[in-house]
Amino acid sequence: MHFAGHLIEREARLNQLLDLARFAARYSSGLNWDYVVTQATQANIGRFVYASLYLTHHIFGAPLPPSEVWQQFSGVTPPAFRTWLAQHGPTDVLASDYRQIQKGKDYQLTFLAANSVAERLGIVRFAALPPVEQLMVKYHFRRRWLGAFYYPRHIIERLAVYGRGVWNITFR
Repeated sequence: MHFAGHLIEREARLNQLLDLARFAARYSSGLNWDYVVTQATQANIGRFVYASLYLTHHIFGAPLPPSEVWQQFSGVTPPAFRTWLAQHGPTDVLASDYRQIQKGKDYQLTFLAANSVAERLGIVRFAALPPVEQLMVKYHFRRRWLGAFYYPRHIIERLAVYGRGVWNITFR
């Protein structure tokens, strides 16, 4: 799951996936997979466990979990995310450079991994109106009430960054 989170955030490093592949190769036959499935289900991260295991298998040849476990992880992974993984996942991981984050891919992957319309709306809400604490860190202000004045700036900057370079707006 840790690797998949970084994959979506565009900060993944191949060595993180290699660590998982080595772990899977050494311990997967002795893992309590029922426990892993239960924990992933409770945390609602089965789709990310699926992505990480899928990529370790296709890039490093690491073993997959038992068939019934793999089916459970596959079943909670949205088809669009599975399709992206199959068509682009290994190439994306092998070619990505965490130092040169590809703008827009983080939201694309987050949308593909979303299990519902409600999750997608939450993603849009977070992108447009993040928690005021996040703005306080980003713009270096201390009083929460100032957040109301920074939301318009944040939205304009987001539009400029994710607007495919249509606008060249920077606030410094």
